[in-house]
Amino acid sequence: MRRLVIGVFTSALVLVAPALAKPGQSASSVTIAASANPIAAGSSVKLTGQATGKKAAGAKVDLQAEPAGATSFSTVSSTTADTTGHYSFTAAPSVNTTYRAMTKTAPTATSPTLLVEVRVKVTIHVSTSRPAVGHMVGFSGFVSPAYTGKTVLIQWRSATGWRTVARVKLAAATPLGALSRSKYSVRIRFQKSGRYRARFDPANNANLPNTSPVRRLT
Repeated sequence: MRRLVIGVFTSALVLVAPALAKPGQSASSVTIAASANPIAAGSSVKLTGQATGKKAAGAKVDLQAEPAGATSFSTVSSTTADTTGHYSFTAAPSVNTTYRAMTKTAPTATSPTLLVEVRVKVTIHVSTSRPAVGHMVGFSGFVSPAYTGKTVLIQWRSATGWRTVARVKLAAATPLGALSRSKYSVRIRFQKSGRYRARFDPANNANLPNTSPVRRLT
């Protein structure tokens, strides 16, 4: 009876831990971290980490990414760790993206996942900063990445908070390099001096909302 119990226990152990390191072999691991999080669309982020274990020095490191909307990871870049196992990548995601690092150590290792969130980038331009009361002022700018057909809010800062004074639909715009973008343009009759801004909320899981720099009109 004792031999039967021991045999069952040994068999179960092999099944639940087939990837355990061999006796005398060190376990491998790899970390991952971002230099900034969240970032604005169009900005880059440095992803760094360190591999440990056998063959960590000079190990091949693959950076894998799963952008919002994707259902699996894919390798987007590869590099080689230095003599201490450290590595680095530079990435410029336009949407919220989950990253992980995989190293060809012995045994191979995969880092925890890291979500880098991306705020939309909102710009603003005004036709004049010193309009006369009652005159029309033009507000224009871009939202990146593109959200054509969505609505941008033009807001004025009151004593109690930001108040929306106009809503305008985004239109298609020529991409800026690899980054897609949409544009807006609206004319508003000037009534009050103060601070103005544009705000856009994509209301989805792909990007975080953001506001433009503030413009003061007097």
